[in-house]
Amino acid sequence: MKKITGYFVFLSMMLLLCSCDFMRKVAGRPLSADISAKAALLEKRDREIKDSLDKVAAYKQWKRDQREGADALEQMGCKISEVFSFGQPEEELQNVYSVIIGVYRNVAVANSQMADVKAKGYDPYMIHFKGGVQAVVLYSSDDLKAVAETVSSAKGIDACPKDAWIYRRAE
Repeated sequence: MKKITGYFVFLSMMLLLCSCDFMRKVAGRPLSADISAKAALLEKRDREIKDSLDKVAAYKQWKRDQREGADALEQMGCKISEVFSFGQPEEELQNVYSVIIGVYRNVAVANSQMADVKAKGYDPYMIHFKGGVQAVVLYSSDDLKAVAETVSSAKGIDACPKDAWIYRRAE
C-alpha cells in the first residue's frame, strides 16, 4: 500500500510540477502551440469559406436584379441593344447601360431636349457617335434594375419618350 501511495504522490507532484506540454510531448501528442496554429488555420479557412459564400450570394442577388430589370424594361417596351447603326461611341462610356431618349444630327435640337429633361429633374448628357450623331442619355448605370426604375419614373412624368431604348456598352 505504501508503494501505491508513493507512486500516487510522485505522479501528483509530476503533474503539478510539469506543464501540459511536457505531458503531451511525452505522450507524443501535439503541443499547445501546434493546437493554436491549427485552430488559427481552421478559423482562417472558415472565414474564407464564409467570404466566398457571401460573394456567391451577392452575385446571385445581382443576377436576379438584372433579370428583374430586363423583364421590367421589356414590359415597358424598351429594347436593349449593343448595336447602333452609327457604330461605337467616340468616347469611352463609364457605365454598361445608357437610356437613350433621342438621337440627333442637329446639336441644337439635342440641347433643347436636354434642357426639357433637366427641367423635369434629371441630369442628361450626350454621347457623340461617328458621323456627327449625338444621342441624348437620360440615365446610365451598371445596374439594369436601377435603369428600369429610372425609365419607369421618367415615363410617369413624360421625361422619357415611348421609343426610348437602352444602349448596352460593348464589352
